[in-house]
Amino acid sequence: FPVTIHTGAQSIISKYRFNVKKTPLTTIVIADDHEFFRTGLSMVIKDNPSYRLLAEAVDGQDLIDKVNQHQPDIIIVDIEMPKLDGIQATRQIVEVNPLSKIIMLTVHDHDEVLLTALKAGAVSFLDKNVSKDEVYRTIDSVMSSPSYYIPEKIARKAFQLMEDRPKYAIVTGN
Repeated sequence: FPVTIHTGAQSIISKYRFNVKKTPLTTIVIADDHEFFRTGLSMVIKDNPSYRLLAEAVDGQDLIDKVNQHQPDIIIVDIEMPKLDGIQATRQIVEVNPLSKIIMLTVHDHDEVLLTALKAGAVSFLDKNVSKDEVYRTIDSVMSSPSYYIPEKIARKAFQLMEDRPKYAIVTGN
């Protein structure tokens, strides 16, 4: 891009072009009805220079509106929320925005809840008691792989649920 340098009454136009290669940022929308948790997760995401937080949602319907507006790469969504829970919101989002990858926030390890979330379109899970590094590992793994990324804490249970789905790989974190 041309750069204009003003010096008094003169203008010097530089025709230098700067070829700076930028890696595109991973865009993220988060949804959780608990403000304290949502604020903490927001700070963790903003702390990573590879990510750009586009919006925060307080319930499932708010999430759908914000995803439609921003079309993020990653959506991190709590399973239990008012108006529309995370699983119902995931089903609707996948229909209209299939390129976004959905990571479910959970405190559940019930087979039925995990299976329902996977069937709805989630590609990964994050336990709400997870470290900042595990949040980063999960986001990066989901972005770099077409398969599921299941953190180790949930992997055994998820593997049992997905044994009949051999077309997908399960990658576990440390």
